[in-house]
Amino acid sequence: MNEQEIILEQYKLYVEMADRVSSRRAETNKFYISILSGILAVLAVVIEKNLLSNYLAPVLFAISLLGTTLNIL
Repeated sequence: MNEQEIILEQYKLYVEMADRVSSRRAETNKFYISILSGILAVLAVVIEKNLLSNYLAPVLFAISLLGTTLNIL
């Protein structure tokens, strides 16, 4: 193998690994978006149905804290 073939093989490997990393990041983002959407849906139901009216402030705080933590991750 000459030097150009080696460099070409390294480039192919680099491109493949970059594609895999991008795919993993996309899957992780989908997971977190699903979780955040679920939290938003639960929050909407809690507010609309006026559930937990006595504990609304702590529940909203906990949900907000969870959402913020997930966004940071």
